[in-house]
Amino acid sequence: MTSQWALRRCLDRVEELGGAGLESHAYRAGVLGELHAVVGHDAWVWPLADPVTTVGVAPMAQGPFAGELPALISLRYRTAVNRWTALPVNPSRAVSLKQRVGDVPGRSALWGFLSRYGVVDVLSIAFADRWGLWGWLELWRGQGRSDFSIAEAQGLQTMSAAIATGLRNCSAREFQGGAPDGFTSGHRQAVLVLDEELSIVGQTESAALWLDLLQRAPRPYNGVPAEVLNVAAQLMAVECGVDAHPARSRVHVGSGVWASLSAAG
Repeated sequence: MTSQWALRRCLDRVEELGGAGLESHAYRAGVLGELHAVVGHDAWVWPLADPVTTVGVAPMAQGPFAGELPALISLRYRTAVNRWTALPVNPSRAVSLKQRVGDVPGRSALWGFLSRYGVVDVLSIAFADRWGLWGWLELWRGQGRSDFSIAEAQGLQTMSAAIATGLRNCSAREFQGGAPDGFTSGHRQAVLVLDEELSIVGQTESAALWLDLLQRAPRPYNGVPAEVLNVAAQLMAVECGVDAHPARSRVHVGSGVWASLSAAG
């Protein structure tokens, strides 16, 4: 069991990272390094979120699932169990998959996908405050590991308020500094057409300039920005009645410039 001293030390380090002026990727990487010592895990997924629509942006992940990334994102958005929009917030509470479904993991539509990768449990938490939802984190444990314990979930909860503040501060810093002249002067409105597997099957000529500014998914889907996958998956979630938030997000693309993404059927 993690000691109270270790939890206090981890919280101190998380708070220090929050005040270090880091951009969001570096901040999340630093926090994950600290969390690993108190809540062991084998893989993880950590998107930021549009604080109003809750749609994921700028995702970071580490795990064996890159070859099925569109399927993972689609299933996660359409799975009600421990969905970030249904997790407790203010205060945030970490909830494991096994804690939620007991001995019937198949209650989660994501379980078939997870079990193919030997995942035994997933610990989920949403980082929110009175200004909105700033992201969510999911920690995965693989074969040979125990399920996440109540104590480990409580340890993660101890960090939640500081992490929410850190994520919000990262977002606020993205508004600082104006765009260079002509930064997006040639970037006209663009349209992408995706199929049900979230593969791009068509696009307007103007899309290429925007795609270069968005975060590409890992191989073999590096031609599709991760933010596009998320906003399209949210549309699917709305269409099947899992969530009612609009399929829309705002994404920082650098130098104080933001892109607005929306999906329609």
